[in-house]
Amino acid sequence: MVRSKQHEGRAEKRRILYLASEMMPLVKTGGLADVAGALPKALKELKHDVCALLPKYEAIERGKWRTRVVFKSFPVRLGNTVYKVGIERCYAITGIELYLLDYPAFYHRPHLYGYHDDALRFALLCRTALELSKAICFQPDVIHCNDWQTGLVPAYLNTTNLHDGFFLRTATVFTIHNLGYQGNFTPALLSDVGLPWETFSIEGVEFYGHFSFMKAGLYYSDMLTTVSPRYAQEIQTKEFGEGFHGLLSTRSNELVGILNGVDYDFWNPKTDKMIPVNYDASTVDMKRKNKAHLQEQLGLPVDEQKPVIGIVSRLAWQKGFDLLIEAADELLSKHDLQLVILGAGEERYESAFIDLAKAYPTKVGARIGVYDEPLAHLIYAGSDMFLMPSRYEPCGLGQMISLRYGTLPIVHYTGGLIDTVKEVDEETGNGFGFHKFEAREMLSAIEKALSIYNNKPQLWRKAMLNAMGCDYSWKHSASEYERIYEMAIQRRINKLGVE
Repeated sequence: MVRSKQHEGRAEKRRILYLASEMMPLVKTGGLADVAGALPKALKELKHDVCALLPKYEAIERGKWRTRVVFKSFPVRLGNTVYKVGIERCYAITGIELYLLDYPAFYHRPHLYGYHDDALRFALLCRTALELSKAICFQPDVIHCNDWQTGLVPAYLNTTNLHDGFFLRTATVFTIHNLGYQGNFTPALLSDVGLPWETFSIEGVEFYGHFSFMKAGLYYSDMLTTVSPRYAQEIQTKEFGEGFHGLLSTRSNELVGILNGVDYDFWNPKTDKMIPVNYDASTVDMKRKNKAHLQEQLGLPVDEQKPVIGIVSRLAWQKGFDLLIEAADELLSKHDLQLVILGAGEERYESAFIDLAKAYPTKVGARIGVYDEPLAHLIYAGSDMFLMPSRYEPCGLGQMISLRYGTLPIVHYTGGLIDTVKEVDEETGNGFGFHKFEAREMLSAIEKALSIYNNKPQLWRKAMLNAMGCDYSWKHSASEYERIYEMAIQRRINKLGVE
């Protein structure tokens, strides 16, 4: 099929509707928010038109962002119900046409996820994205969907909106940030979200007897991406595929791993306003001054020579902290070091780290149950090492941020951690890692790092400079997404036979 001039040429400016359930700097529970806040900006720098939609959560309402009402009462039909929602233009991200979906009954709640009506909450987001595009005359070349909360958009475009001329050439790209979160619900909700019953099949949204938002995105999207090349391989296996490995294997030609980037405007030790002492590769010795501030802030003895291992993380099973809890007594009693932890999550991990700080008050500093942005920056800048023992890690941003700050990561070699962390040897490398998910293996990796830190300062300095020389900015990743968008557009054209 011959393409129309509208779709000729890779460098053509595209209209991209970017859809996510969280976005920095407005609201965040995990790495998805960092990506959603950074990639649209990078695409804009490549001269694309980018429009984004986000629910107006209670946390955004509290944030007092500058907004303008676009539609006070905008009707959106979902199944047999018409919701009258508000639409606001938000100016939190320069250059991005960002809209907020205001429906207090669904979104003005203490948390973003975990409610009995999550299916309706995020189906409304998906349907509003399509209706709003028409209302503001933003006809997208691509709708970029992220994780299960946005999975119904590709389903709508291939079922209820299949013959909608406005979206005839609109392709969909679906990015998997974490396959472990799937959005599985009772099939009785199909009619409530406005999907025809025939979609509830293995060639549709059915997943082991459930109606799955994730399955909808994986099955109906024109192209699939995930957040690192290694994770794209891993999720096609039974071990990491979370039940979707068969489907993903059949779609391997449409599945591409693109490493997430880091917003280097926000994460830059040379300009970071949240750390006491700025530095770069040429002034890396100044980094230790931040260590002293970190030790003081967390009530630890101030000693710029003492090795400090930092953690900034969700405290969840995926993140592998069972290994640290198992090994903590041996690590802390055997070695002269300090451990600093910032995190919130599952109660068992929160309690374990609080108890650890009480048991070792001069060696463990912990801020548990909250996310403290300035402290996070200080941990990246003031620590010598950064621990990420994740069971699995689709991409990981923590290790890439720590590299930027010259803080050497210690990781379990899995997913994106393999793609970004290279073992330190006499010539190369930027961090340390272990392959078997065992406490003893993690301890060995930490002990290797401590040995080099204590006994080979020149090698340690070289590894720090290697780390700071890595480029994991969004520039390269955004160019990769450009390529995927073009592939998705061509697949949509070929599928529908349009010119």
